[in-house]
Amino acid sequence: MSYNYAQRSTLENESAILEQSTRVFAASASHFFSQSEPKLTSLAHLLEKALGGPIHPDEIKSFYQIMEQNPDGVWRNRKSGYDGYSEAGIFLPPNPQESDKQKVQHLRIKRIIDIFGAASQLRENVWYLSTNRSAIIFDRSVPEFAFDQNVDNGYTQSPWVTYTSPQLNPSRKFRFTPPLFDPVLKIWVISGLYPLYLEGQWIGALGDDMPLARVLEAMMSSEGAHPGTQHFLLDDNGNYVLAGPWQKQLESSAKVFQPDLSAEPQLATLMTSQLTDAPRAVSHEISVNGIQYVAIGVTLSPLGWKYFRMVPVDEMMAPTRWLLYALGGMIIFLTVLAGIMIGTVPGASITQRIKLLSDAMKRYSHDHSRRASTNRGGNDEITHVAQVFNSMADDIEQNIADRHQAEKALRAAQAFWRRALEEFGDGVWDLNVATREVKYSKRWKEMIGYADDELQDDFDVLENHLHADDRKRVLKIVQGYLQGSMPVYSVKFRFLCKDASYKWILARGMVFSRDADGQPLCMVGTHTDITERINAAQQLRIAATAFESQEGMLVTDASGDVLRVNSAFTMITGYAAEEAVGQNPGKLLASGRHDTAYYESLWRKVNATGGWRGEIWSRRKNGEIYPEYLTITAVKAPDKTVTNYVFTLVDITLRKAAADEIEALAFYDPLTQLPNRRLLLDRLKHALVSSRRSAKKGALLFIDLDHFKTVNDTLGHDVGDLLLKQVAERLLLCVRKNDTVARLGGDEFVVMLEGLNEQRHEAATQTEMIGNKILTTLSPSYQLGEQTYFNSCSIGIVIFCDQDDHSHEALLTQADIAMYQAKNAGRNTLRFFDPQMQASIAARAEMEHALRKAIDDQQFALYYQIQVDRLSNPLGAEALIRWNHPEKGLISPAEFIDLAEETNLIIPIGRWVLETACAQIKAWQKSVQFRRLTLSVNVSAKQFNQHDFVSQVSACIQGYEINPGLLKLELTESMLLNNIDTTIEKMNALQAIGIRFSLDDFGTGYSSLQYLKRLPLSQLKIDISFVRDIAIDENDRIIVRTIIAMAKSLNLNIIAEGVETEEQQRLLFNKGCINYQGYLFGHPVKIEEFEALLSRVV
Repeated sequence: MSYNYAQRSTLENESAILEQSTRVFAASASHFFSQSEPKLTSLAHLLEKALGGPIHPDEIKSFYQIMEQNPDGVWRNRKSGYDGYSEAGIFLPPNPQESDKQKVQHLRIKRIIDIFGAASQLRENVWYLSTNRSAIIFDRSVPEFAFDQNVDNGYTQSPWVTYTSPQLNPSRKFRFTPPLFDPVLKIWVISGLYPLYLEGQWIGALGDDMPLARVLEAMMSSEGAHPGTQHFLLDDNGNYVLAGPWQKQLESSAKVFQPDLSAEPQLATLMTSQLTDAPRAVSHEISVNGIQYVAIGVTLSPLGWKYFRMVPVDEMMAPTRWLLYALGGMIIFLTVLAGIMIGTVPGASITQRIKLLSDAMKRYSHDHSRRASTNRGGNDEITHVAQVFNSMADDIEQNIADRHQAEKALRAAQAFWRRALEEFGDGVWDLNVATREVKYSKRWKEMIGYADDELQDDFDVLENHLHADDRKRVLKIVQGYLQGSMPVYSVKFRFLCKDASYKWILARGMVFSRDADGQPLCMVGTHTDITERINAAQQLRIAATAFESQEGMLVTDASGDVLRVNSAFTMITGYAAEEAVGQNPGKLLASGRHDTAYYESLWRKVNATGGWRGEIWSRRKNGEIYPEYLTITAVKAPDKTVTNYVFTLVDITLRKAAADEIEALAFYDPLTQLPNRRLLLDRLKHALVSSRRSAKKGALLFIDLDHFKTVNDTLGHDVGDLLLKQVAERLLLCVRKNDTVARLGGDEFVVMLEGLNEQRHEAATQTEMIGNKILTTLSPSYQLGEQTYFNSCSIGIVIFCDQDDHSHEALLTQADIAMYQAKNAGRNTLRFFDPQMQASIAARAEMEHALRKAIDDQQFALYYQIQVDRLSNPLGAEALIRWNHPEKGLISPAEFIDLAEETNLIIPIGRWVLETACAQIKAWQKSVQFRRLTLSVNVSAKQFNQHDFVSQVSACIQGYEINPGLLKLELTESMLLNNIDTTIEKMNALQAIGIRFSLDDFGTGYSSLQYLKRLPLSQLKIDISFVRDIAIDENDRIIVRTIIAMAKSLNLNIIAEGVETEEQQRLLFNKGCINYQGYLFGHPVKIEEFEALLSRVV
């Protein structure tokens, strides 16, 4: 029984030690594999951002400077400037469809991988494999990778690429490969992979390789005193990486190996057991090939692989078992010896001594501190046996002490591990899951600014210090890990410090112990301050972006010798790194355009202020002189002595060319290359200043092509542009070199003449001569492609001199006004600006402003002129608008109606007239005396042509509820000529609701019986121009007789306007006209006077 207890106790102690050492190994492996995901994720995000930007021509040039196409058609780094220990190699197989953009994208990937590779450890690598077989790799262990690859490599079908495809990785997340044999490195590796997408399309894989040997070496080194240990390692798909006794078969197998475990059911069950990332003894009694093992199992995060460490029980028990066996043998020996001595040695003393020795042995089985006495019988056999027993007991005690010392050493190793983590800057915490008690290490508290005694040992401290935006996410991850839904506890978050600032923390941990049901009891982990790493990553992203700015950089020592240059420097200057290093940049790049004094002044500024910047001429390797923007910065040591100089140079050749192009776009017309309006005004300002100084006159000739719109409409805008260019060429032939020919836009040109005669009339004569020359030069035919075209122009001229108080804009306006006078004079002529003309235009602009205000302030009124029959009985009235100007009084419509038509103000005015007239008809309908009166309203062409005119009239009639037959709309002949079908359609629609129409001013237009008979008219009105001279002009009498006859033939009513004398009335009556309107019967008057007049007449 005592033996079984000793064996069980020994196994438990040994298992605990194995669990602890396995935990250390698992933590190390987890840390090793967990570095890949954040690195590749950051790299992918940087690349996706960098690859999306526009391609700069200098980048294409840089590609061809850095790369060269080898005889096998593959693009590789130029060997002359390539260093595989400090930069990535590019392998770009031949592809006729490979665009410059794709080549530049590979160059951008290389540059960012260069940055990541430079920050990696010696045995780490990082690479990119595309779907088109191209590859970019930074690996110091294979610096010649790009040159060793054959043109037909098949990486696209390997797991390194396919595992990131949308088919195998639709979530686009980081993942690990299974163990793969790397044909380049010649080793077994596990690779971290991250898919790279560009504009939503998968273009390849990013990865880094982790040698499996590094993990296996750490695993094997944990065997210690148990050489019979068997290791089983299964990946996340259940494939064997290590297979214990079957390892040799696995290594020699050409395909996925699965050991035959049919004869080992216990082992088969063990391989399918569920594990966590906390190592535990999953079995104390498992037999394989007849050997008993203790099995320790753990999940390796973040891989999710299962690891079983099986240690033979015999090896675990060996140090103690032989002592126990020896003790049992001694007891048997003593028993036999006692029997012999009882028979040969008389006396109770021997019996008593043997009994004492036997009792001592029994007591020892319960209390290892007891020994047998050796001073009770001298030096006989019993004493000798007691001494042997005591010696054996001492050996057993020493063995137990050694075991305790081993456990103490393990605990010390754990403590050392904790201290080592803290020495590396990590804070350690230990969580009791059940009580939520957390032990925070001193370093953990120092990390956030607290002393060791300032924080309570509970979970609330951690929870309350989490950033509000991170708290919910972090607690969810902790809970998920403890519940087993997450294989690894690793999370980044912001953590509140004592000074109210936040630090970025990387928390990692694992369950340290579990209860019999597998529930977590204790969780141990670390906090790593990654604030600087996060900031560095941000700076790295910024640096990567800055690196893409194409700025050349070189660094010199204090004496000015070049130490290092970047690829942009090579791209700009043509000098490779090995050609520039060791050279003095002042000599290497000197253009010869700056003298010694210039450079001495430059360096005095550098040494006095620490830097210099400005434009400078430089020279490329091929001898080309080019402009660059140079910045020199002195780098100083703490003692203020200069250690280095950093040169940043930008090739501004394109910038200067762009500036010239911008200037051309800003100051010149792109079609004709003539100065544009902006440059013309600038030159005009200077000409005015010059004129004041010299007293010489100048002139502006505003030129507008006649009927240019016809060219565009009939021949097209391309032909129109061709005409404009030829006009520009002819204009330049008409003027002196110091004169200006400008194009303002469209078909408008301006010629500015300077240095004319001091006398205005002489200057005008000179200008007129040039103007006539322009008219003559522009008149001959133009050959516009296959078309021959004739064109003329109209010219407006204004003379300016030192005494003129006009702005340049005012002068242009005056020339423009004069040009329109030339247009009105019949075109193909010129006119000088007349001040009275400008006054008329100014007055017109003032009236337009006043007219708009009149509409807003309702300054209009309707006057009513009576219409009567032959017996002077009132038939109705015509509503005539008047403008009650607040300053000028009553204004006749003759003064503002034309302006209202031109400015479209006639539309709101006409709507007001219609509304007011309907309101008056409504008022008359309520009176027995006036309810049969009709009211005529004049309608303008623009008002009538509105698409909703019919609905406007209809709504007005319905709104005022009037008899539509009492409203008569007077239309003019001219407005009926355009779009006759639409006009007739509208008139028919209005007639259908009862509206009547009168044709106003009949006989003054181009009357046509063809359309007149189609119009739904009810009345013709004889124009006043025929009535005025009817008594003295036979022609007017004949016209009036004809109109009346026509009206009767069309069955239309007729009325004559402008009747002022009884003789006119008599003649009209004799011709057959019986309705009249004019001063003979009444002037247009206000409504009150009109109604009073009606009362008298009636």
